[in-house]
Amino acid sequence: MASKSKRASTTRRQRRSTQSAGIWARGRWWLIGGGVVGAIALLVVLTGVLSGPEASGGEVPIASPPGSSVALPLSDLPDFTLALYQGRDILGASEVQFASLLGNKPIVLNYFASNCPPCEAEMPELEQVWRKYKDRVLFVGLDIGRFAGFGGPQASKQLLTKLGITYPAAPAPNIETLQKLGIKALPSTDFITPDGKMHKRWVGILNKAKLTELVESLLNPDASRRSEVGQAVPVLTALHAPPYSYNTRPPTSGNHLAALGPYGISATPLQAELVVHNMEHGAVVIWYQPGDVDLADQVRRVVRELGGRCLVAGPYYDMDYKVAVTAWGRLLGLNTFDTDSIRAFVVAYRGKLGPEADDARVSCKVYP
Repeated sequence: MASKSKRASTTRRQRRSTQSAGIWARGRWWLIGGGVVGAIALLVVLTGVLSGPEASGGEVPIASPPGSSVALPLSDLPDFTLALYQGRDILGASEVQFASLLGNKPIVLNYFASNCPPCEAEMPELEQVWRKYKDRVLFVGLDIGRFAGFGGPQASKQLLTKLGITYPAAPAPNIETLQKLGIKALPSTDFITPDGKMHKRWVGILNKAKLTELVESLLNPDASRRSEVGQAVPVLTALHAPPYSYNTRPPTSGNHLAALGPYGISATPLQAELVVHNMEHGAVVIWYQPGDVDLADQVRRVVRELGGRCLVAGPYYDMDYKVAVTAWGRLLGLNTFDTDSIRAFVVAYRGKLGPEADDARVSCKVYP
């Protein structure tokens, strides 16, 4: 009788444990779908799964928030075997060493898993950019799902087929390789020079505009350093629905209204929930503190010089600067008016950043 009672007790504990795990899993994916918070949740999971002894080349710390690029102390990448799911026609064999891919083209190495919603969300964007740059850059997908508890090889093959992905992809060979690479989050993407040096790592979801910017910086690192104006800001979700909360003042991305703000100069204060939508379509926005007649005149002169296409300008109260210039995921904050910096920012980013900047149907470039 005691034995039967003990077995029943054990069964109840197992049932409660299973139910709790199921609830936690559903909550986790709900968080991932929630943008930055979700990406942080996934970051924590992978840190626990892939932590271990430091690699001989040094563990790569990922301390920055999702949706940002980070500098890496890793100078040389480990070699490892790629037993390809697909891409034999591109790489010339069904099994290749990663080191053999170096020397000719830079490489974009994307870490993914089949049961990772943000990975699935960004993969079509990677495919589009791969098709544009495949003569100059090699894209490779590395499936780490089985080591992180996010799906196995068969599910990953099905996902690649479903999404129409054509760049080479393979499973990670072992957990030691991932520890040497320092992977702590999904999705993550490495940008690697032809000689095997790490150029940048992006932690979080990539859209087409940001991926294009990073590929261009990989191809032209010196030009990229010269042309970067302002600072990169982690990108938020872009829903046509509340909450309208932002991570900078003024905002550079986030949820917004379904309507657009008018392009050109506004005499009335800008409404953030409107012009964030303009930025999603590729616009640059110039915000300035109201009440300063000279400052307003300076802004008007710059807008007249540059033209109003893909450009919004107007007064705005709730910001940390005297004047600021923003594009999707990028901010230039100024406490004195700097014509040259503002002009450089507009030239660098107008019509180029934002998830819909290249969509011919809605891009700011279609407006006069």
